[in-house]
Amino acid sequence: METTVQYKEMDGFSRFMALARKQFCENRKAIVMRTLIFWGAWMGIGLIDGLFSSSGDLHGVIEMYIGFGMITWIVVASMVFSSMKSKGGRLNTLMTPASNTDKYWVAFLNVFVVGFLLIAIAYPMIEIGRNIGSLIMFHEFAGFYWPQDELFSSSWSAFIRNAVIMSFILSTYFYGAIQWPRLSFLKTSGIWVALIFVFAMLLGGAVSYMITHGYEVEWLVSYTVRFWIIIGAVFAGTVFFCWLTYYTFKKQYVIGR
Repeated sequence: METTVQYKEMDGFSRFMALARKQFCENRKAIVMRTLIFWGAWMGIGLIDGLFSSSGDLHGVIEMYIGFGMITWIVVASMVFSSMKSKGGRLNTLMTPASNTDKYWVAFLNVFVVGFLLIAIAYPMIEIGRNIGSLIMFHEFAGFYWPQDELFSSSWSAFIRNAVIMSFILSTYFYGAIQWPRLSFLKTSGIWVALIFVFAMLLGGAVSYMITHGYEVEWLVSYTVRFWIIIGAVFAGTVFFCWLTYYTFKKQYVIGR
């Protein structure tokens, strides 16, 4: 009771920091273990690459980093509400003396900020593993390679496109995490696969029909306008799923559904 009163007397930022600190202290063992597993896996990827090539296929390393980085980030989003998969964890989360809004923002930052930092630090782990593999197999230091040219040499439109699409994908897994705390990653991925399959079938049927009947597509607006319309729609989808996650979490009760 005293903790609840103290919490209510704090200002907004102090409440947020107190909650974030409390959650970290209560879950520090799991957080540290998962972080070490993630980084260890990245180092293993670099080690394998270094064992097979003294200099390594730098473009291949970047592709692996981007691919596995996306998967890792998605897994982080899927696990953000994993504490609610059991009755005891659900009770502990909902009974924490803090508003659901503050709890939501802690989860939001864990996905979009902490997840980003986790992936950013993962690249040096790859390079460390790659150099260890090169020293073991070829007895030479391969040197550290930083991917800024590959990651940031694209146009701003490509960078914005990739960032918005990744944010949208993360937002769907963020929602899946609160909707299905158990096996969230598998369930959300299953829905993604089903939707992609249906969309591919519909698009293939539409294209086939247009080709068969001699229809041609004539755009009424320029590429730039189309680009920003699509970006705006995808960003709106991201905002919608983040809001839906907040709304769903806000409606959670101590008694399970």
